[in-house]
Amino acid sequence: MKRKITFSVFFLIVTFIQTQVKKEILGIWIKTKIGNVGKELTPDVQQRNKKFFRYTFERNNQLFISLSPNEKGNLIKYRIERDIINLGFNKFKIEKLNNEQLVLIEFENNKITPNSVRISFLKEQSYLNQLALKEEDILIRGGDELFFETDKVYPKFNNVKYANVNEFIQPFVENLSDNENTFAYATFLVDTKGKVSDVQIHHHINETYDKGLRKAIMKTSGMWTPPFLNGKKVSVVKEITFNYIEFPNFERNGDNLTIKPYNTFKESYKNQFKNATQLYLRGNYDEALKLLLDIEFSDSLNVDNLKRKIYERLEDTTNYRLTTQKLKKSRLSYLIGLKQ
Repeated sequence: MKRKITFSVFFLIVTFIQTQVKKEILGIWIKTKIGNVGKELTPDVQQRNKKFFRYTFERNNQLFISLSPNEKGNLIKYRIERDIINLGFNKFKIEKLNNEQLVLIEFENNKITPNSVRISFLKEQSYLNQLALKEEDILIRGGDELFFETDKVYPKFNNVKYANVNEFIQPFVENLSDNENTFAYATFLVDTKGKVSDVQIHHHINETYDKGLRKAIMKTSGMWTPPFLNGKKVSVVKEITFNYIEFPNFERNGDNLTIKPYNTFKESYKNQFKNATQLYLRGNYDEALKLLLDIEFSDSLNVDNLKRKIYERLEDTTNYRLTTQKLKKSRLSYLIGLKQ
């Protein structure tokens, strides 16, 4: 009889501990450090230490892992067995868990060894509070503060069916890119209530795509959780990008199959264009124009359109007229007269 009672008490204690662990681990955790348990860092661990990792533990045994600060990432099912997180293909021992810190030790060949990896996390808000806010990230000061999306300040997309906003938007623009080698880039405002406004498309594909993208972005209104800064909700200008490549052509000559190589937009071009756009949005027109003039053209029409908007702000009527004439004779002629 005593054995049965002892076993029952042990079972209740274990169940209670597992329930507490499941509750405490829920939320978003950001990786701060990765190391080996019993020796110096291995080259593999050194590389992992340089990467950003975000773990989101949700109810119903759902874990989302992301390599980007403002994306939820991919879904993995997990279960907790005492102090072990079991992902099926891998296991982690919970070495430390409280309101702010989580430390996991990765099993090596199904056991903890000196070569096992120790991963330290901070709860998202604790991690964000440690990051510095840069002067250029503040678009508007005062009562109605406005910030540009950064690793410190970003809104979260909340949708039961879609983990990330790009997945939600993609059906609205499916097959509208004309199989072109290009990319779409837009920004929009997420206010303190999670509502969306001021959608601006900066890198265009075509008029139909623009309409689909703008419609999809507006449909996300109310699906956002605004960020907290200094204990209060703030409004953020969120950016979104879609990349497309041209499908390769296949040519058969007898028994030989030749694949015509396709070109992709260089990352340097996309980054320069985004940087120029952000400078434009901040009102740094001269710096934005300088960056565009030095850019390696991959899509001169989109560059010309952004230059045209900058020339308008600088009241440079001559260059504004010249870039407008170029666009009138191009596939982006629909942008002329459009309020952007």
